[in-house]
Amino acid sequence: AGDTYCSKTFIDGKWYWMVINGYFGESISEWSEIWTFTVDTIEPARPDLLKLIDNTRTNQTHPTFEWVPNEESVLQFQFQLDIQDTFNLPLINETSIENPYYSCLIPLDEGLYYWRVRTMDLASNWGNWSEIESFVVDTTAPSSPELVSPLDEELLISNVPILVWDPVSDGVQYQIQLDNTSTFTAHPTIYTTNRTHIRIPIQL
Repeated sequence: AGDTYCSKTFIDGKWYWMVINGYFGESISEWSEIWTFTVDTIEPARPDLLKLIDNTRTNQTHPTFEWVPNEESVLQFQFQLDIQDTFNLPLINETSIENPYYSCLIPLDEGLYYWRVRTMDLASNWGNWSEIESFVVDTTAPSSPELVSPLDEELLISNVPILVWDPVSDGVQYQIQLDNTSTFTAHPTIYTTNRTHIRIPIQL
């Protein structure tokens, strides 16, 4: 007996099927048990990227990336990372990721990188790529700020001084330490700010 093929085009959805042995009008078997299958030709929704978000700077050479799948039936994800946003020859191309995160296994050099993710559903449909996000790996320590005011060994008449320093080109946050000893081991007070000046909130 040869194979028989169905020429019907099935629309998306759940279908039931069963088989009988023999010719109608002659001795035939009982129907087989009923099985089902589902036709799914709809591509899954693309995921939303969560971490690292666009224009992030990190000092991690093995960063972890996270995303949020917008599809309940996920088989796997594909992750790509490259130094070009065209991804013609991606540095990383992982196609069998089961969880919505990926930790970089190779160390990344300093520089600008791009990444994206897409989803495969249980029917093996690949979805569209996510938005492309970029980040910078920066492992070089910033230069030290130049102190401006008060001047070194200046005599102040105010006990609530304003400390001022020059901005650093790649500085985004500054930490200030204050103490009454030059070793900063007595009772050091630490402040953090993204500005280049601070008014000491306590009386010295």
